[in-house]
Amino acid sequence: MIVAAERQVLIAEPIRNVTDSRIFPLAFFARKLTNPGTGDQANRFNEARLDALMERYRTRGHDVRSRLIAGGREKLYILDQRPAT
Repeated sequence: MIVAAERQVLIAEPIRNVTDSRIFPLAFFARKLTNPGTGDQANRFNEARLDALMERYRTRGHDVRSRLIAGGREKLYILDQRPAT
């Protein structure tokens, strides 16, 4: 994506998911409703795992900025197409 981008890549990903709820019935139904047809998707990003994934781009020299959006439920990343100089 970065190579194909003219300037930047924007990535928004949920980091607080109902599937991670401590209320078992709520988490159970959320996993069933988010099934894309391949079974329950229990492994979802949290903020720490998503930050670790995006850190790979920072270590490669790309300017990576982030901020919480949607009341803190999602995290937005802005990756510059060209590595920072």
